[in-house]
Amino acid sequence: MKYKIQSESRQLPRFVRRNRRIIAAGLIGLAAIVFSSTLSSNPSSELNPNQGILVPAGKVAIAIESTSQLITAALTVGDNTDLIAVDDGYATTVARDAQILAIGAASNQIGGSTTELLIAVAFSEWAQVAAANQSGNIQLLLPASD
Repeated sequence: MKYKIQSESRQLPRFVRRNRRIIAAGLIGLAAIVFSSTLSSNPSSELNPNQGILVPAGKVAIAIESTSQLITAALTVGDNTDLIAVDDGYATTVARDAQILAIGAASNQIGGSTTELLIAVAFSEWAQVAAANQSGNIQLLLPASD
């Protein structure tokens, strides 16, 4: 059995036909900018895959995402921070003295940027941290500077 596919052929608008090379160059440039911005993230402490990460005794490592660039810019590897979950106007502490093991950059599907943090939390707190991170309700508290 043979099928015949019917298609409508429409002519491009005159402006597009006359400027097709400029439009194509602009789209290629835009694609290059988007592609390079996803590759050239500049995290404060770049995670090296060859570098071993030591998790302190009695703790486990878990990765969380932070959308607050102000807070993550103030954090460095080795800092301790508390993690809270904010839900329906109530804040609950989910981890105390979580240690920052590594800081990396990530980008989401719509072009926004987040910072991925590898943190060490007590074994008894990892489930609360994972749940708060999954629901997007996790917040970091900056320690007071001495």
